[in-house]
Amino acid sequence: MKKQLLSAMLAIVLLFSSAPLNAFAEEQYIDEPSVSTTDEENKPQDGENEKPAEENENPVEEELEKDENINPENSQEEVLKEEEQIIEPRALYAGEVEVSTVAELQDVVNGATEDTIITLADGFEFGAATLNVPDVNVIVDGGNRVWNSGRITVNGAGTGSLTIKNLKMDGTSNTKRMLENKATNGKLVLDKMEFYNSVNTGVIDAGAIDISTSGDATTEINNTHIYDNISGRGPAIYLGENSNVDINNSTIEKNSGNAGGWEAGAIASKNYRGILNINNTVFRENKNRAAYTGVFGGGGGAMSIHYLYGTINIDESVFDKNESNGEGLETVAKTYDGGAIYIIDGRDGAEFNVDKTTFSNNTAYDDGGAIMVQGTGNPGLTTNISNSTFYNNKAYGLDGANYSGGAIQFFKNGGTSKMTNSILSSTFVENQSGNEQSVIEQRGGAIGGSGSSLAATFTRNDSLFIGNQVYGQNGAVNTASNYKDVSNNTTTQAGGPNVINADKGATPQYTVDDVLGIKNIMLTENQSNIKAGVNSEIIKTIPIKPEGIADNTYTGTAAIPEKDQRGFVRYKDQGAVEISWVKYNSNGGVFNISELTSYDGKVYYEPNDEDKITDYYTVGNIKGEANVVDGKDTLKATLEGKEFKGWNTEADGSGETYAVGKYLTYADENIILYAVWGEKTPEPIEEYRVTYNGNTNDSGTAPVDTNNPYAKDSEVTVLSKGDLAKKDYTFKGWNTSAGDTFKITADTTLYAQWQKDSEDSGTGWTWSGSSSTTSKESPKTEETLAHMAYLNGYPDNTIRPQGSITRAEVAAIFARLKVGEANIPSAKANYSDVNASDWYAKYIAFVTDNKIMEGYEDGSFKPNDKITRAEFTAVVARYSSLVNVESSFEDVSVHWAEKYIGAVTSKGWINGYPDKTFKPEKDISREEVATMVNKMLDRKVDRDGLNNLSIKNFTDLDENSWSYFDVVEASNSHKYVRRTLGDIMENWKELIK
Repeated sequence: MKKQLLSAMLAIVLLFSSAPLNAFAEEQYIDEPSVSTTDEENKPQDGENEKPAEENENPVEEELEKDENINPENSQEEVLKEEEQIIEPRALYAGEVEVSTVAELQDVVNGATEDTIITLADGFEFGAATLNVPDVNVIVDGGNRVWNSGRITVNGAGTGSLTIKNLKMDGTSNTKRMLENKATNGKLVLDKMEFYNSVNTGVIDAGAIDISTSGDATTEINNTHIYDNISGRGPAIYLGENSNVDINNSTIEKNSGNAGGWEAGAIASKNYRGILNINNTVFRENKNRAAYTGVFGGGGGAMSIHYLYGTINIDESVFDKNESNGEGLETVAKTYDGGAIYIIDGRDGAEFNVDKTTFSNNTAYDDGGAIMVQGTGNPGLTTNISNSTFYNNKAYGLDGANYSGGAIQFFKNGGTSKMTNSILSSTFVENQSGNEQSVIEQRGGAIGGSGSSLAATFTRNDSLFIGNQVYGQNGAVNTASNYKDVSNNTTTQAGGPNVINADKGATPQYTVDDVLGIKNIMLTENQSNIKAGVNSEIIKTIPIKPEGIADNTYTGTAAIPEKDQRGFVRYKDQGAVEISWVKYNSNGGVFNISELTSYDGKVYYEPNDEDKITDYYTVGNIKGEANVVDGKDTLKATLEGKEFKGWNTEADGSGETYAVGKYLTYADENIILYAVWGEKTPEPIEEYRVTYNGNTNDSGTAPVDTNNPYAKDSEVTVLSKGDLAKKDYTFKGWNTSAGDTFKITADTTLYAQWQKDSEDSGTGWTWSGSSSTTSKESPKTEETLAHMAYLNGYPDNTIRPQGSITRAEVAAIFARLKVGEANIPSAKANYSDVNASDWYAKYIAFVTDNKIMEGYEDGSFKPNDKITRAEFTAVVARYSSLVNVESSFEDVSVHWAEKYIGAVTSKGWINGYPDKTFKPEKDISREEVATMVNKMLDRKVDRDGLNNLSIKNFTDLDENSWSYFDVVEASNSHKYVRRTLGDIMENWKELIK
């Protein structure tokens, strides 16, 4: 074991405090608790959806819980004897310490000083470990090793923190919890960890993590992935009664609990009195498979809490595809509630708060498709749900009650119980109450209020309900129901306090399209930057339609949040999302653009009653920025006999003028710009000239074409040589034979072709014109030229041809191609995310100054973002000064890079896909970059051209790959000659080191 010691390497500390008292035997559990033996009047009744805990019920059931028996072997005399002993001297460790065994790890943690970092050596011997929280801050760095034998137990009352990070815990051979925290003080931090494969069906004390702390101890779980665990209860995390826990940026998925009568959600607890904070965390595909045994069981796939006395706060998180028990069962129990979250009972002033969170595709086989909460007593439970989205959650209500709540059910347990429930600035879309097995009319496609004696009530403000549905007693969707949204109200509000019941009844006033817009793809990233989970996935929301009934229609009295679910400034929109837009009105004309294929919260338009598009919206957020859209080229605006001239804030042109491309700022009251029309400007006549070049003649004069200039696409007849001559050479013609014709599309120079009198006759091309003819002189075979590599490999001797490439890397490539590395000046790039010390700063400054690449509206360059096919195509077009060309790809209509894409694809430098799409937002690969740049620069080599030179041998470059020779060409600096006159194929002479 390597140890860096303070001062004289070893300090001896005499510890007179007693060793920790081992006062309890190992916990024992019985797989299944006995059925409650309460009086008949306290048992769950068969009435309207009553829950198992009655109003005055004692929360401590006669269930068989874990035994915590005092060890009789620890007599008082023995304890006193231990106190009299002097503990062995302990070494103090500082800096970075490497350990090889569990014993060494425990020793170093006990003897660590402030900020000691402990690393696990190669070949570390894993096993059961007990670590005490120290009085200092200590880090254990697992180096991404796999702990696959024995559990880690954290004890102690230290005042510092113990951080365990970069460690994977494989529970395959573990029959108990992989990690337990039983500390009574200090903080345990789990960071960048994984817990998986603890599969112990029905075993209560198994799974990933048990947090049974007390006192002032806290636990923080960051950037951690907990998955594929099966245990009796809490397969991901079991929370002790008094544990205080923060979970941040983590993913908890595909866990399942299955012990009948136990708390079997991925996170579970009983009699919870602590504070649980969940931030930016994803819960996905967790399933509760515990049977109902008379008291509890089967509710809450992601979280099940049996008696809540404390506080649960959930912020900026995702709950997706979680399930209660009930799948495939003939009988569904009344506790198979809460597809994602199940809380029974909240009491004594407990709080459950949810903010900026999306619940989607969760399923409860009884009540509360996403959430079921039950409140008991006075004070009871307060629930606050705000700025959240509920989409496609389903509560089947198969226990027979009819207020299931497709997204949420609130259940009031007893008439005198106090339960306060608030819904604020939230969106409920396409949630479902009931299913094909329904035998009773369901109410509350989004929210159901139920209870014992009296049903729970709830307030709702600034919230949006649309597209929710309920089933009737015949097992069919009840399209005529007036209770599609909530179970206790049928009043239509198309704005004002809410948007609710807008599509109720057999002949609804509004449809989903009226509120959300046509082609709405529902859950989408929606311009958000808020992320959750270990993979940093964007939390998706549902955009609303510009000028729909949810847009700027809130006039209620309740205060709404300052920002929406995505963190953007709020004004008066209904639901979880606030939009701001700029409407471009054709002002009597028409926008000749293709049909909108999908609405993802960025651009919206729809045909009017005459099937014409006259309004076009760009959608953003208040105080966000955008460029004014090009009405002529992007929107293809037309008006008979007129020409589009620009935009104005007034239809008569008397307001403020907005030039195409100008930056504007989205406003709370939105912006309308009207097309300005004027007289048509005559189309300019494109004219080009033909020039004849004697090409080293020594007598005579090159002919002059008196027909110059020619209109574009005119036919040009090639002239004879006249008196042009060159000593010892014979004139062989021009690039095009005399008398031949060609269509002119650019200024063109024809060069005389000379053959030395002693040479055999031959032909070749040397003419020079613009890129529409030939962009440069054809290479001469006798010239030895050089190509420098522009695509570099990686230190591990790979080049990753299928890998992505960043914007910074592309900037470096094109700066080097433009002027060479030596000629790139050191310069500061004026972007918020580019520092002068960054390796790519000078390249970004160069390509920006030379208008090859651009930054973003927010002042950033995003140097480390992967570059898309559209962005890279635009770079190539700018670098090559290509003229814009309209594209025929179906998915680039109105795309900002449409004409760049058209210009580059017309050259054949990049292609689309067989389905006639270009996929502009797909990341471009390194091999695609090499192929495209090589075509642009006329760089090409084949196997014969390599001449057996010792090219770079990248381990992941397959010789049979379609891109092999393009990647070789791009990654090896070399000298070469052209194989034949007029051909770009190269024969390499030598490699340039």
